[in-house]
Amino acid sequence: MRLERHAASTERLSPSPAKSRCWRLAWLALLALGLLASMWQAAEIARERALAELKEDAENELRLSAANLNGYLLRFDYLPQMLATREGVRRFLSSPQSQDPMALNLLLDRFRFTSGVSDVYLLDKEGTTIAASNWHRPNTFIGHNYAFRSYYTQAISGRQGRFYGLGTQSLERGYFFSAPVWLDDTSPDATPDGVMVVKVLLDEVEQSWAEQDAELFVTDRDAIIFMASRPELRMSALNALSATEREALRRTQRYAMEPLAYSGIVVEA
Repeated sequence: MRLERHAASTERLSPSPAKSRCWRLAWLALLALGLLASMWQAAEIARERALAELKEDAENELRLSAANLNGYLLRFDYLPQMLATREGVRRFLSSPQSQDPMALNLLLDRFRFTSGVSDVYLLDKEGTTIAASNWHRPNTFIGHNYAFRSYYTQAISGRQGRFYGLGTQSLERGYFFSAPVWLDDTSPDATPDGVMVVKVLLDEVEQSWAEQDAELFVTDRDAIIFMASRPELRMSALNALSATEREALRRTQRYAMEPLAYSGIVVEA
């Protein structure tokens, strides 16, 4: 009788097979969840590290590309000032109506070729082109007035001028450098008598960008993409333009009659 009662008591204390399986499954589930959580955390850490490395690489490439662009433009920075001091330029500017401009046209064309720029031209005090390196082309600048361009207004006030945009005759994208030309630069209150302008094309820089892995573009203060490694992005708007914004840009003539369509790029903060 004692042995039977002891055996019965032992049976009542032992867990059932079904309950043991439930506990094992619960522990396995917890272990699997813990493993998944560890894997997710490791993947997130790896992702954050990869994104940080990509961001660092992109910032380094951006700094290098910006430095290369600035360096490229600095190669031509001094040219208008140098030309503005040439005796032949000042002599012709002193009385353009009584002189044959061909000698100066040829001089500017030779200078254009040797310096590797797109165009070189001389404006009178009113902003009209009186000599140009492209004198022989159908879309020559000679006779056209550029008083509305900021490179003229800056230089005629005695400062160096800078401007980027589409040429009104060539419709080519370019960067313009200008410098005042003085006939009397000894007087303390002398005002410029003309403006020397040098235009540089930017295709060479964009071609170098196309060889890189990253996509690069340059926007102006109105968020217009002026330069880009992808040709289809050039002369498009980073953000969709309103009718008012589009009309304001048209009035500046910086981009002529380009449609400035939305680029489709989504900028994430």
